[in-house]
This record gives sequence, structure tokens and C-alpha cells, in this order.
Amino acid sequence: AGRMRRMRYIEELDQCAVDVAVDCEWHDPRPLSVVQVAIRRADHPTSVWLLDLVDAPTVRRSALSTLLSPSATRRVVAFAPSEDLRRLALAQIPVEGTWIDLQQAAQRVTTSTQPSLKSLCFATLGGWLDKREQTSNWDLRPLRRSQVEYAALDAAVLLRILAKLEETAPVVVPEPVANGETPAAVRTRAVVPKEDRRKAGWAKELWRAFCGQETEPRFAICASSLKLVRKLRGLGFDSVTTAEGQTWTQFLEMARRE
Repeated sequence: AGRMRRMRYIEELDQCAVDVAVDCEWHDPRPLSVVQVAIRRADHPTSVWLLDLVDAPTVRRSALSTLLSPSATRRVVAFAPSEDLRRLALAQIPVEGTWIDLQQAAQRVTTSTQPSLKSLCFATLGGWLDKREQTSNWDLRPLRRSQVEYAALDAAVLLRILAKLEETAPVVVPEPVANGETPAAVRTRAVVPKEDRRKAGWAKELWRAFCGQETEPRFAICASSLKLVRKLRGLGFDSVTTAEGQTWTQFLEMARRE
């Protein structure tokens, strides 16, 4: 019954114009832990789904694959989605078609060629996006309320940014380049698949060799260094980030507490 309801819902979405925003969370070595999907249809309020992939059945993955593949009536948007697409493929959720990359689309409203989602929120919506839960353990169940709120907002805000950008000009899928692939597809293919388990194990062995510590390290990192947070997260290290405007004293207290 659950499978039929999901398939009917996806079939219904294929019959009307719809925007789907996607974001993913993970905790290595698992490829994906949670997939967030925000859906906007005309004359309907935006709905947000948080899909648990820690112990998800195959049927849900099949339905999700269909939902995340753009069609004639469905646009799929994400932010710098190369890693998300790679991990979806590893989790056996293949995606056909090309997503709209809001990081690329946003270059007309920011001076940066690679703006962060946090800075883009400020540039388009006038508010900062709290990213403190980004590097938390997404494999733990149940998720904390703050994790649920963060995950839902990370997807829903993409639709708000898309609407804001389209106040001045439409946002469309990039045109194919010379070899017939879109720029997004080229970027995705340029990401060399890694064996996450081996990568994380190597980094932690190196930590033990240099520091002589058997316990796994955890890092507290200022909010302006989100690229470093992503790198550490990719290596399997647990990290937390500061809140916007947090003082150094509060930062040190958080580091000791966490």
C-alpha cells in the first residue's frame, strides 16, 4: 500500500509543473544517511520530506530515483551537487537528466565564482543559514530536533533562493557544451569515486601515528571555514562549527563541551 501511494504521488507530480530541491547528509563510511527533498507546486504550500536511508527499503530508493530525475514538467535544483550525485549513485539511487546548480546560477548576484550556501542566503534572502548541524552524526537514530530542522531548512531554502533569483531572470538547465554533456555532468564525472571506508581509515591511522592517540579526534571549527569542515567530514572526522557572531570565548567553551 505504501509503495502504491508513493508511485501515485510521483505520477501526480509528472502531470503538473513542479520544482524539486535536493540536499543530502551522510556520515562516512555510509554513502548517504538522509536525503532531503523540498517540493513546490503551483497553488500548493511547499512540502519537505526527510528520507531515512540508514535502513531504507529498495522500493523507496526506486521511487526517489524517479522523483530526483528531471522531466518535461519537473525541475530539480541543488547547490554544488557533484558530491550529492556521486553519493546517490553509490547508494544505488541513479539520477537521469541534469539538475540546476544554484551555485552557478547565483553568480549573477554575487562577486564570488563559488559562493557558499550560507553567503548566498544572505545575498538573496537577507539572513544567515545556521550550518552547525552540518557535520553532526547523521547515522544516529532518532535524529535530534535541531538536526531535523537543519535538514528540512537546507532543502526548503533552495526553493526560496530559486524564486528570488527568478524575480530578475529565469533559471534554466545549462546548455550542453561541445562534447554533448552539460557543465553539471562534466563536474560530476570529474569527481573520482573514492573508497570512503579506506579513505577514512587511512586518515585515522595517520592521526594515531603522529599523535600517539587511540581515540578518534573531534574538531571545533569557525563558521568561515566550511570547506575545511567538508574535507574533515569526508575523512570521517566528527566536527562542529561555530554560530554566526559567536565570540572566541564561546567558541572555546563549545570546543571543551563538545
